[in-house]
Amino acid sequence: MANEIEKFDPSTLMQGVKDRIKATFVSLIPDGQWETMVQKEIDTFFNEAQVISMTKKKEAGSSYWNGDLYQHTEVAQTPFRSLIYELCVDKTQAVLKKKLSDEWFTNNWPITEENMTEKMKEVIKEAAPFAMLKFFESISMMYVNQLRNDIQNRSI
Repeated sequence: MANEIEKFDPSTLMQGVKDRIKATFVSLIPDGQWETMVQKEIDTFFNEAQVISMTKKKEAGSSYWNGDLYQHTEVAQTPFRSLIYELCVDKTQAVLKKKLSDEWFTNNWPITEENMTEKMKEVIKEAAPFAMLKFFESISMMYVNQLRNDIQNRSI
């Protein structure tokens, strides 16, 4: 089968890396030391977590003085895991793009009360209390912050 997943063999990877680099440096490094160095790099790739910083733009500012909002995240993960994550993100985005351009979405979007399924209605009913809580929470916090600013800026 062409789609079979092959079992990963670290020794094959190690030998390939060793051969390619050793061809450049020939015999400058003794075999024992060379194998130790290569094994250390492979172990680092699979086992040692590194802190990866990501900054992603959340939303554009609505005016000159309201700057863009960014979300900064730091994650500790191995280089191997980072590689797999990137591949999964790419695959997931491709699948979602395909699904969202599917005939069902183009024929039924936007969703209205007439074309909404019973399952969608159930999900909305279950999520409504939480959605309203979050809605009023954000409005309340906005007013509390405005009140605090007004009190601080009041000259007494």
